[in-house]
Amino acid sequence: MPHMRAGEHIHVLVVDDSAVMRQVMISVLGRESGITVDVAAHPLIARTKMERHRPDVIVLDLEMPHVDGLTFLQRIMATDPIPVLVCSALARGGADSVIRALEYGAVDVVQKPASGIQDFLYEVGKRHPFATLRDWFACLYQVLLGAQEGPRFGGFVALYGIPGTIGLIETALAREAPAPEAPAA
Repeated sequence: MPHMRAGEHIHVLVVDDSAVMRQVMISVLGRESGITVDVAAHPLIARTKMERHRPDVIVLDLEMPHVDGLTFLQRIMATDPIPVLVCSALARGGADSVIRALEYGAVDVVQKPASGIQDFLYEVGKRHPFATLRDWFACLYQVLLGAQEGPRFGGFVALYGIPGTIGLIETALAREAPAPEAPAA
């Protein structure tokens, strides 16, 4: 990473097709002074953003539709090598794609944190008008499972896995909200 002078920021570009993970990364990295965060849901969007503002570091997921993270990593390293940290659910267990990411030039590969999702959701719940955090999680379970209660959220993530949990959240968020009821006359 380049040496930063006083007042300069490290510009991080997060490339991940998961809206939840992009928001987690913004929340976590954005807390640090001296770091600016930009996000892209797709490698093609990332490439456009990189042409406008070259990042100092890229945080890259490997599993994305159309152009996978490994292909994108190879293209970056061939045209304009930038430090890339791979953050992927595939990091667990030493998958072949993890080894290839390091061979292609990634500086490191880390596991997507399940607790990061839980911490993020906890923080979101604190910022919204729920009487208690238990009410917030009850709301999440109602949306995700159609039930008022469920396992502790860490257990939920362990049960469904990170990609499954993210998929459930994104599916629930994508549903159209019901129209408000008209007031009684």
